[in-house]
Amino acid sequence: MCGHGGGVMQRPFEIDNKLRNETYLKSDGGKTGDWDPESIREFNPERWLVHDKANDSKVFDSSAGPHIMFGAGPRGCFGRKLAYLELRLAIVLIVWSFELQPVPEKYASWEAMDQLTHSPIDCYVKLAKA
Repeated sequence: MCGHGGGVMQRPFEIDNKLRNETYLKSDGGKTGDWDPESIREFNPERWLVHDKANDSKVFDSSAGPHIMFGAGPRGCFGRKLAYLELRLAIVLIVWSFELQPVPEKYASWEAMDQLTHSPIDCYVKLAKA
C-alpha cells in the first residue's frame, strides 16, 4: 500500500496548537515530526534518527516523521507490534536470501491509483538468488 497524499507525504493543512485542547497537549500530542516537503520523496533512512539527550547519541524513533500507520493513543491498533515484527522478519529473510536488483525503467514507477487504498499501478521487484 502506497502512502502518498495529504497527511502522509505532506500535511493537508496546519493547525495552530493554540486551537487544540488541553488533553491533546498533555498527552504529548503532535509528537510526530515534519520532513522537508522538497526532499520527502528521496530515500533517506536517517530521517528516523533523532538526538537522544540522555546518551548524547542518535537513536531510532518510529514517530520521527509525519506518518503514524497504525494510529496512536488508546485507540491505536493493538496488532501493531505483531505487524512490525512480521515486517522485520520478512525484510530480513528477503535481504538474506536474495539480491535486489533494479528493474527496467518501464516497470519502475511511482504512479498509483486510489481505490480502497492508494495502490501502485505497477509493482515489480527483480530478485536474484544470493
